[in-house]
Amino acid sequence: MTEQQIRERIRSFTHFAPPARLRIVTDTSEFMSIQAGDVLELNGRFFLIRGEEMEGRFGLDGEPKFWVKKAIDLESGQPKVIKLVFHETFLMRLGEYDIRCLRSPTKESRILDKVRHHPHFMQGITLPDQVGNPVRVIDKVQGTRFYDYIHDIDMDHEQYFHELFPSVFSNVVSCISDDIGLCTSVQSGNDYCRERYCKLPVSLCHLLGWSESSVYLHRSPTDSSRSRRRIDHHAGIQRYFE
Repeated sequence: MTEQQIRERIRSFTHFAPPARLRIVTDTSEFMSIQAGDVLELNGRFFLIRGEEMEGRFGLDGEPKFWVKKAIDLESGQPKVIKLVFHETFLMRLGEYDIRCLRSPTKESRILDKVRHHPHFMQGITLPDQVGNPVRVIDKVQGTRFYDYIHDIDMDHEQYFHELFPSVFSNVVSCISDDIGLCTSVQSGNDYCRERYCKLPVSLCHLLGWSESSVYLHRSPTDSSRSRRRIDHHAGIQRYFE
């Protein structure tokens, strides 16, 4: 796509004139320097940056996420979320549990491949920039955020609990179940997870109807059916499901 074509696409999709000096970025390593109005070139495709996405959780509501950009695909005109390479480790607290989180661009790229066309997961592709950074281009989900939907329900808690919560919770459990299946199948390096386990909190196990005091999920690389296993760690009892 030539610069003139890029300018025409910007004008067509945004209904605004492109900047006088068009900045085309091919190396996304310095994501703090990428601003609204810049154009990213990723593997032959072009994306107009419109700004940064904002944090909506972890007590950081409204804080800009400088490595996550709002963008327009200059090929289709569709809104996209572009996630640039950013390595970070942080703790997230869930009830009584401290969860150590690690951002891994390459792992997220593998997950995007795994969940393609799955209705419970975000959809997107990975496009490398000129220096090989794995940039994830995510389809923008239109509509109200789930957190906002729950917060804006106009009814008291007891009515919500009895009338709406059962269906909401059923959907959440189905998503968690799919997430567990993903946990057991995501590749680690070049191999499937071999001796890597996903330990689930006891409270979550109870919510899912599993009575074991400690549950691990494991996919055996030698099992041709790749059955998922539920394991009672303390009793050493192993059960298959699915």
